[in-house]
Amino acid sequence: VIWVAPHFTDEHRKALDWLNDHTTDDLSFYGVQVELWSIDHSVPAVRFNVVSRPAEIVRQATATKSGQLSDTRQLQLDWWVLFREALVASDFVGSSRTPRAQYWYNVALGRAGIQLSNTVNTYDGRIGVRVYLRSKWGGDSALEELSADSEAIEREIGQSLQWNPNPENKDKIIAINRDVDLSDRTQWSTHIDWMVDMTQRFHKTFGPRVKKLDLTRPANIRDSESEDES
Repeated sequence: VIWVAPHFTDEHRKALDWLNDHTTDDLSFYGVQVELWSIDHSVPAVRFNVVSRPAEIVRQATATKSGQLSDTRQLQLDWWVLFREALVASDFVGSSRTPRAQYWYNVALGRAGIQLSNTVNTYDGRIGVRVYLRSKWGGDSALEELSADSEAIEREIGQSLQWNPNPENKDKIIAINRDVDLSDRTQWSTHIDWMVDMTQRFHKTFGPRVKKLDLTRPANIRDSESEDES
């Protein structure tokens, strides 16, 4: 829920904060202030200033204490907390998102609609790193361009990758996966080290290429249903 207004009082902010602290992870409230900026008599430009947003750490802690998280969700949250700590400790990224109890954890690649998405699949016992290409942002064209350079990409990463393993899905992915026993937490550090290493390799290899993609031309890849990340 996004509330857009030219002004927000302290009471407005407190109301939004209260809603975010007392709702589930499925519902978020934002307060966005609209401003007009003009420099040296220039034409005014619109600026959106977020004055209130969910406090994810508080929300996750509240959910954990109240017993709202299932065993699977709790495992996901524990995994991403450790992954984020390892990622930050590697000094590879300047900042990273707050861990959440969900299937994926995204790292920015510098272009809208394209994410470096880490995954932990508790059902199949598998973890992975993938480039997630959203169809509405030119995912088909992006996949086609990147696939044309697949040999060089795999050589730089040092591993063979899965190129569009689910062609029936509308959104496209380029991925690498690893089978793990998530119930054995004594091995988590080894698996997380692998994920951090692959995240760094993917980011270094795909980052510059993604920024240079020409997504204005149509691709020759058939669309179907969108992948469900939930």
